Amino acid sequence: MNDTATMTVKEAVQRLNVGPQKIRTGIISGSLPIGSAIYEEKRDCYSFIIPRKRFDAWESGEDLKPIINLSRELLHAE
Repeated sequence: MNDTATMTVKEAVQRLNVGPQKIRTGIISGSLPIGSAIYEEKRDCYSFIIPRKRFDAWESGEDLKPIINLSRELLHAE
């Protein structure tokens, strides 16, 4: 395992087994909540920041536990 705080798009591609464009467009559109995209006007391109902890939480579903627990509480509330 890599110990850096962030991962590259290439690493995300390898872990999710999808193409790099799916990762990039997912991050830009917000449909893949694993990181951020920063548009660099001078270079006319995006840079991507994918925090490893955020990716791991999303991949494992750990980030959904609070939502699931709240849903369960609301379903069982009187």
